[in-house]
Amino acid sequence: MKKAQSALEYLMTYGIAIVAIVIVIGLLFAFGFFSPCKISGTAVSGVPVNFLIPSSTAKLDTNQNLSFQFKNQLTTDSISIIFLGATSPAGLTLNATNSTPNGLGTNVTIINASQALVMYMTGTKLANGWGLGSCQTVNLFLTYNLSSFSPGQTAQTISATIVAPVQAP
Repeated sequence: MKKAQSALEYLMTYGIAIVAIVIVIGLLFAFGFFSPCKISGTAVSGVPVNFLIPSSTAKLDTNQNLSFQFKNQLTTDSISIIFLGATSPAGLTLNATNSTPNGLGTNVTIINASQALVMYMTGTKLANGWGLGSCQTVNLFLTYNLSSFSPGQTAQTISATIVAPVQAP
């Protein structure tokens, strides 16, 4: 009888400890502790090697705006950006605003060879769940021409993805 009681106490003690550990891990997942943004920070993917969006420059803020640096790594061609837009799975729609030197939508923004430009985008259709520290994904669409393109040559498109935590403005 004593051996059975001892075995039962052993199983109960370790069983309760295992249940407590599972509950804590479940709560950490539920509160987003293991979200990709919290572990790895901002990530940018889908950008061709001739161009660069450094992940350290991509910023999503609580006003549902996006800013990032776009670098033309070509040494001879300038790039003419003729369209810049973005959407998110959360329902956000972003449009370009006040990129220096020219705003997109009315003028073409030109980035000379080996130069960089900060792009600003503002949310026009706002999304839910866009809180401080939340991890958000934005799908970026950019259409451009290179200075070496022949007249009538089709514009090229970049479809990039930015995953970043939402920060204060």
